[in-house]
Amino acid sequence: GIMVKNEMYLEDMSNIFDYTIQIHSYDVPVLCSQAFILGSNGIDFLHQSVHHHNIQGENLLIKDVKNERDKFEVYHDYQRNIATSQKYCRSSDEPEMPEIANQTKSPGILMIIEAEGVSVDIIQSKEMFIDAISESLVKVGLTVQSTVVDSLLTPEKGDKGETSNGGTGVSIHTVAVTLKEGYVLARSYPNLEYCAFDIHLWSTFEKHNDAEIALIKGVGGNVDDSTSSSYRIVASGMFGTSDWKTDEFNRGPRYANICEEPEVNHEMDDDDPPEDDLFTEVVVEETIMAFTSDNDKSDILAVVLCGLKSEPCKASAVLEEQHSVAKVVSFYTCDDANSVDSLFSCE
Repeated sequence: GIMVKNEMYLEDMSNIFDYTIQIHSYDVPVLCSQAFILGSNGIDFLHQSVHHHNIQGENLLIKDVKNERDKFEVYHDYQRNIATSQKYCRSSDEPEMPEIANQTKSPGILMIIEAEGVSVDIIQSKEMFIDAISESLVKVGLTVQSTVVDSLLTPEKGDKGETSNGGTGVSIHTVAVTLKEGYVLARSYPNLEYCAFDIHLWSTFEKHNDAEIALIKGVGGNVDDSTSSSYRIVASGMFGTSDWKTDEFNRGPRYANICEEPEVNHEMDDDDPPEDDLFTEVVVEETIMAFTSDNDKSDILAVVLCGLKSEPCKASAVLEEQHSVAKVVSFYTCDDANSVDSLFSCE
């Protein structure tokens, strides 16, 4: 998956995800410039192939991508971090989450649900609609404290605008349910076989999905097809709830993984390479990996500036072993380059 955040959050996002890019568009009307940060743990944006979505009309900010290299025109920054698995972990003697004495924050989450194809009989009857909502919420463990309903009788019109049913109307009900954990606002539209729910919780957020399924089924809807949809928004919450410590633990972040603690061998064998050579090897390999992938063809020409020819050139040796490097050209320092004049002659 990919997480997208607008404005300048490259450093923050790169601390969370393995791969991060910044797309920066200049000369944006009103805003002057606009930045989007994309982060992912599974998609390397530098090597991911782009896809043309055939959007109709001209896009003023991002032009059509005609070839693979066009994507780099919109990339402003790229960062790679492969240490997230070890960064968000804990030692074996630490708890998943430290004990919190005082509540310092209390966010809420609002879930918006749209359900189509629901039972007209249920949502048109005020009593049946209220019972269906209350029973569904209690079934998933939420605490109903009070219920308020407001009904509106509207004329039912046909396709041509005439009033049908002999002038009788359609009852549209708006039900507000106060919960210990938040509130639910439900609106029924029997003539459209449609029902809308707003579930705002400031406690026990893990019951959101269960409440969604229960409410849709409660009004005769189907959760297994495309007739219902939902999304969530981070909203305001409420301080002082009795389960705030449990909510804090469930919300996280929790460091469930134990950090790997590799054994450190302080003894160095005679055959082990010096630390400087190891450093050079890692730097060269990571540099090549940042600009190539396993599927890249061997078409890279690498030029290495080495020291004296009589001395080993570690960077050149490492590049020779890289399958993505087609050819390595090494330039050595002249043996007699010990003065300014000799340096010019060497060049």
